[in-house]
Amino acid sequence: MPNSQFFALAKQLLREGKKIEIPVKGGSMRPFLSDGETVVVTPVAVDCPLRKCDIILAETSTGQVMMHRIREISPAGIRMKGDGNLYQSELVRPEDVMGRVVGVIHNGKTISLYTPLRLFLARIWNPIWVRKAGSLLLRIIHKVFVC
Repeated sequence: MPNSQFFALAKQLLREGKKIEIPVKGGSMRPFLSDGETVVVTPVAVDCPLRKCDIILAETSTGQVMMHRIREISPAGIRMKGDGNLYQSELVRPEDVMGRVVGVIHNGKTISLYTPLRLFLARIWNPIWVRKAGSLLLRIIHKVFVC
């Protein structure tokens, strides 16, 4: 199924209040989400507004659908950035947000992205120096222990 059809269906299901499972594509959310993992996306509930560090599924002004973390909410819109992106970020309007990523599926079990440890790590990951050092450390660990 082409991406345009897939995300049109995803948007429709989320608007109907249903949760969906979708695969992660690309490495922009590493180290917290990796290519090929499956995540659970829910509609944004009225009684639980979006906040900094939420991971959202949103359509950009160019029509591209991205799953990135909220870095800032301002009158100009919602600034989101992939955890693995050092500089690139996107600005989306609140109405362009399709849903909130609430969990990742491992071995058939959904693991919440809202545990205290995961939220703490997401908050400290934002500064560029932490991400550069963390990315380097993860590459070294991968090379030593995986390859």
